[in-house]
Amino acid sequence: MFRIVEDNGPPIPERCSEMLQDFLKQCFHKDPSQRPSAEVLCEHPWLKNNWDALQVCLDLTRDMLQALNPLGFIESSTARQYTIPPTSQR
Repeated sequence: MFRIVEDNGPPIPERCSEMLQDFLKQCFHKDPSQRPSAEVLCEHPWLKNNWDALQVCLDLTRDMLQALNPLGFIESSTARQYTIPPTSQR
């Protein structure tokens, strides 16, 4: 709790592009009144430019979680909850 109050925010890796750094900084505003809404963040250039790649990652993650489910590692509802809306809904 102390670090949340005292630190400026979580460290952002230097290898992140300027657009990704901007997106993360907007997400990490301490003051909620300065933090953009999810709708505004969905319009951020970094997210729009990487939407398809993110969907592929989420699809792979969901598939891996579903594969682990028969082994008893996760609940089935966890594997189904990861998705990005289709392009037509953005």
